Order: sequence, then structure tokens, then C-alpha cells
Amino acid sequence: SLASKYNEITFIKINVDEANDIADEFQVSRLPTFLVISTKNREVEERLEEADEEKIKKLCDKYI
Repeated sequence: SLASKYNEITFIKINVDEANDIADEFQVSRLPTFLVISTKNREVEERLEEADEEKIKKLCDKYI
């Protein structure tokens, strides 16, 4: 639901059971995990390992 509010941000949902190579690459061990990944170098800039909507909104606001 937040993806429609923050249309300047690209949200990608990955099923870690089907894409465990991606989970390993980005060290995802807890679900849910939200990552902010640099488009320049694919480095993780921010990590949030909980589904607290207010914290997710605050994270998104930081990047718009």
C-alpha cells in the first residue's frame, strides 16, 4: 500500500524461498526486511527488519 503513496521510490518484493541467492547476497535473515539499496553501486544504505508502518514511512520520507 505504501508503494502507491511513494511513487518516486521503486519497491521490489522478493520471495526469499524462491530467490535465496538474493537473500544471501543482501544478508536477509529475518522477515520482513526492508532494504534501501543504492542504484549506483548496489550497496545497502539502510536496513529495517520489522513491519512497523511508521518506521517504514519515515525511511521512505528520507529518500524523497
